[in-house]
Amino acid sequence: MKKYLLKEYGSWAVATFSYIAGITGGSYDVNRLIIGALACFLLINSKEALAQWFKASKKEAAPAFFIQALLGAIIIMFILKDGITDFIPYMVLPILYIVFFRFKGEHFLLTEVTGFLSLGLSTLVSYYICNAGINFTLYMVVALFFTAGVFKVRLQLRKGLFEKLTMLGYVAFLVVVYLLTGTSLVIALPLVENIFYALKPYKVKLRYTGWIELSKSLAFLILLKLYS
Repeated sequence: MKKYLLKEYGSWAVATFSYIAGITGGSYDVNRLIIGALACFLLINSKEALAQWFKASKKEAAPAFFIQALLGAIIIMFILKDGITDFIPYMVLPILYIVFFRFKGEHFLLTEVTGFLSLGLSTLVSYYICNAGINFTLYMVVALFFTAGVFKVRLQLRKGLFEKLTMLGYVAFLVVVYLLTGTSLVIALPLVENIFYALKPYKVKLRYTGWIELSKSLAFLILLKLYS
């Protein structure tokens, strides 16, 4: 099973920070939070088997994908019980991710966007465990912030005018959403680096981009806890 362990550290970081972001208010049942984290781990880790199945046409990877995905889903249903119905509308995101992955490839823009939006769903799981409800605004705030990383990496790789405009346009879109939802723009301050990079790109090795994004994610999480 080691070969089916997902080694995308950026994805793990986004999922982890998203899960922590949802731990707010209400009661903190540590055992349920640990089990919820395990369920999210299984669902996210199933992506490695999915990738091998789709990209390398390894049919033997299909059972590994379905076992992890189903087990993760069952655990979440067990934890949330009647609340699982509140999650059904959000399931369209991972479904779209799988469809885009299958027919357009892993690095298609909408594949990456729906992938990050799906990782952000871990926020809803931890929040529901603590509060027995759904916080759509919190999900939007968290998921949209981390999805900005998609456009940052694409800009760093391609360095084209289109990538610059989409990066700036996305940040503008995020600001509008934050304002409409009454979210403090202070929380989005780490994205100033994205704007700066789009306007005046600086040289940085791709392997260091992960550390930069990790630092921004940590700053975002701290600001989120302080100003929300």
